[in-house]
Amino acid sequence: MSDSLVRKLNWSVVSTVICCCIIFIYYALYKKGKRLHFEDYIICFLLVVISSLRYGVGSDYFRYLEGAARWVRLFDSDVKSLFTDNVLQRYSFEIGYKILSVISHRISESPYMVFWLVSFVIYIPLIIYCRKNTRDSRIAVAVYLLFGYWDISLNVIGQSVAMILMLIANKAMDDKKYIVSVLLIICAVTFHTTAIVAAVLILLSKTPFFKRFLEPTRGNLIKMVVIGIAMRFATGLFGNILSRSSIFASYTRYLSTGVSDIVARRYTMIGTFIEGILVLMFLYMAIKKLENDSMRDKKLSNVSSMIMIGIPFNIVGISRSDWMWLSNRFAEYFFIFLIVLIPEIIINSETDTKRGVIAISNKYIPFWLTMIFWHAIFAIVMFNNNHFVIDTYLFK
Repeated sequence: MSDSLVRKLNWSVVSTVICCCIIFIYYALYKKGKRLHFEDYIICFLLVVISSLRYGVGSDYFRYLEGAARWVRLFDSDVKSLFTDNVLQRYSFEIGYKILSVISHRISESPYMVFWLVSFVIYIPLIIYCRKNTRDSRIAVAVYLLFGYWDISLNVIGQSVAMILMLIANKAMDDKKYIVSVLLIICAVTFHTTAIVAAVLILLSKTPFFKRFLEPTRGNLIKMVVIGIAMRFATGLFGNILSRSSIFASYTRYLSTGVSDIVARRYTMIGTFIEGILVLMFLYMAIKKLENDSMRDKKLSNVSSMIMIGIPFNIVGISRSDWMWLSNRFAEYFFIFLIVLIPEIIINSETDTKRGVIAISNKYIPFWLTMIFWHAIFAIVMFNNNHFVIDTYLFK
């Protein structure tokens, strides 16, 4: 067994145990309601501390660590230069993490301070969002942790911040807070340019034509799968379009370099395929629930439509190609809405809410075992980084 595989297995076990412990604590302390309670602060504290003190779980982590030091050297003495046309064009508008790097250096000279700021930006808004916008924030947080977004946020930091911001931006759009929504989208793009695609598609999904096309029905679900397969066979055209964009061309070039030394993606397509099957399964459950609901739950319908947008990107991402796997990164902007969808589909009544659906019962055991199993294999088949290190800088 290779050293790289051993590290992945170790991280898989450690991460799964951490996630299950956090979920158990949240369940044990949980109180119903949309207002923040003491247990929400406890979970925020745990997520921030654990994610901030850990030392490296993938190759991107080290890139972000080295990058923070570089941005401090370049911009700490002249922060305003970050907003000049020259700098914005050179870095494709991705200045969000650079700004956090400079702020972190002014708070503390520790090179790891930036990860504390990142954790605050990701997990505190996440908990607030789950408490206020999901049927049961315990399940929502559990889905975030177990479906893989916890692991992603520890390594793919820029996109993780962008995804949280887009999640909140979509809610602001629905609440007709358009100025807030635009500001959140701009902030998301500064952390990861792929947020541009997510923003455009989310805006289109609000139009009458796309609302009809994305209505969660069995027929439309099949259509999205067919579109994904068609896009998968037209990857030459897809790649040509990306290569003509200066923003995405530089991004795909980065992802295609040093693959053998930095990232081994041999099994990513397997993970992407499994992830797609799970999403289709959850969407099918949502559609069945909507079919049996004469009132057509508007919230469940809307969030199902958002998730459906990600299906074609997921299908294109089922590849070993140096760049095609990147397509699944776009899908994650929409799959993250599972944190809203899953509580809606597995809570069938107020009785379920009172009893606590995370409690051990025959009804929910298959679901939670599936989620735990998926998380356990996530680090192995989806990350596939050669640089897995589980450590803390606390005592160094």
